Amino acid sequence: MHRSPVLSLIAGLLACSPAPAPEPANKPPAPPVSAPPAPAVAPTPPAVDPSWSRVTYQEHLPGVSFVRASHDFGDRITLPGSPVSEAMRDGPAIVVAPTGIFFDGKPVARITNGDIVAEDRDPVNEYLLPQLLAPLQLALAASADAATARGELPPGLVTLFADRATPYSVLIPIVLTSGRARGADYQIAVTPTGAPAQLGSDMLHFSPPKFSVEGIDVDPARLERLQLVMMVSRTDVRIGKRFPLTPDRSAWLERVPLADDRAPAMRRISELAAITIKEDKWGPNEFPVVLVGAERDVPLDLLVATFAAAAGPDCNMDDFYARRPNRCLFIDRVLHAGSPAPPELVDK
Repeated sequence: MHRSPVLSLIAGLLACSPAPAPEPANKPPAPPVSAPPAPAVAPTPPAVDPSWSRVTYQEHLPGVSFVRASHDFGDRITLPGSPVSEAMRDGPAIVVAPTGIFFDGKPVARITNGDIVAEDRDPVNEYLLPQLLAPLQLALAASADAATARGELPPGLVTLFADRATPYSVLIPIVLTSGRARGADYQIAVTPTGAPAQLGSDMLHFSPPKFSVEGIDVDPARLERLQLVMMVSRTDVRIGKRFPLTPDRSAWLERVPLADDRAPAMRRISELAAITIKEDKWGPNEFPVVLVGAERDVPLDLLVATFAAAAGPDCNMDDFYARRPNRCLFIDRVLHAGSPAPPELVDK
């Protein structure tokens, strides 16, 4: 049979091609081909339930305004210790942890690197916290209504449950925001290192200047009772003396250095406070005022220690409330947001 030229050419090429080598009998099988592994995805951390920050109060005795506070902070907050404390009264509670500020069991501002983040501050006034202002206004209004129903004056009292390391720079926006919400007085929850308060949970009381947000002067009604001025830093406490009724109205007394052991410095502050009070006569219902300010990085526990030192080592507030003889010195405290020295207070 006659083949076409094309077929003859293909047959010739095939005849000239070498035969493929036989595969060895023991050739290992080719590894299976698998798809590349999917990139690892970090697990999403569970959301932290902020309800741990909620504080509730129980009356210590029926019809008595002193209360005991209940909370479950765990290891999130360590309250400052104080050898002097007073019985706590009912008032909306603001909780300050190293990571943020909480109110009524909800976060209202974040704290990063020891300061409130800019996004949680008012864009015009950095000392106002908008997410705290509105609910605190409602809570203070409800507290005032309850006091009026009991036949009492509205207290305007705000309670701070703050970690002992809370810097002064975090404390001041809270105080000023509370003032805008009609808060007039404040109490700091403490852990007693001396005799605990018998009538309720332990706290130290203070007031802001003029009971207002922007004011930097002491309430005029208390100005003539202002006798002691303290400026606190991490390294020392500067003590000033004010003489309300003399032409030479004021002078710095001493700069008390601070060491790792604060006890000697606190004793010296108490000595200066005692000297100041002895120089004046006060009636049974008149209390001398101490004005306290601090640098931005001063921690709350140092501020509380200064409060307690000004009150005196032998101050017992239960005796004070029971009208028993007591040895309390400065218990009317004004916390200053700016420079704590009045304009006429100059170095001597």
